[in-house]
Amino acid sequence: MALLILAMSFIIFSCTSQHATTKLSTIPLSQNTLLEKPFEFEPTIKNFSKHIVPPYKLSIFTVQNRHQPSQKDTIYKFHRKKSELFIFKSRSNREMLFAGNICDDKISLLNGVKVGINRAAFFNSFTDVKYNQDDTVKMTSKAKMMNYKFVFKNDKLVAIKFDAYID
Repeated sequence: MALLILAMSFIIFSCTSQHATTKLSTIPLSQNTLLEKPFEFEPTIKNFSKHIVPPYKLSIFTVQNRHQPSQKDTIYKFHRKKSELFIFKSRSNREMLFAGNICDDKISLLNGVKVGINRAAFFNSFTDVKYNQDDTVKMTSKAKMMNYKFVFKNDKLVAIKFDAYID
């Protein structure tokens, strides 16, 4: 919970820049398929360093382990302008993407969903999400314990926000 609070304190919630429309050329997926594997690569420190163009800056933070106060946990923050991605790295070197705020079109999800696409393209990229006019479309991955919010302004996707429960 402390890690989630730390990550959320870093995330900027105002992504209002305008982006060009992007056409999707991928096959629609179920929301569960996307939420279980959101990127075309495993979300690791090495892969984000390699695949995110232009390169994002990397900041590293240590926080006290909640269950073992003598231990430190490590948070890796990839950031560029208003966009941020957070990876937790355990003492056993396990890496877990646990929060993010994507506000630019440099990061695309597995089915081509990215900031800048129009509302129709967003909904057409899913097989099981009903079209609506909500400003925020929420989705939850119970298996990954991750909550996603897709934020629209003027029928354009302006932000993709996600966070997970980490104990």
